[in-house]
Amino acid sequence: MAAITAVLARYPEDIIRDATHPATGLPIRCDFLPSVAEVYRECEARMQPRRIAWAVEERRVKQLQERAEFERRFGRRR
Repeated sequence: MAAITAVLARYPEDIIRDATHPATGLPIRCDFLPSVAEVYRECEARMQPRRIAWAVEERRVKQLQERAEFERRFGRRR
């Protein structure tokens, strides 16, 4: 249990809640207590869309900064 707790502690509360929910999380797919690896994989799978969204937003912000810098240096071109 300590190892599972350590894995869960690395994730936001909503990910933990979703991964451990009796009707939609690991308990519905496991016959017994899930292994540490199963808990990790479940949490990672639930985090993936969030990480993708973060990466997209990070790229968007970087592009806007680069564009602003370009326009500052060279002026607006049309």
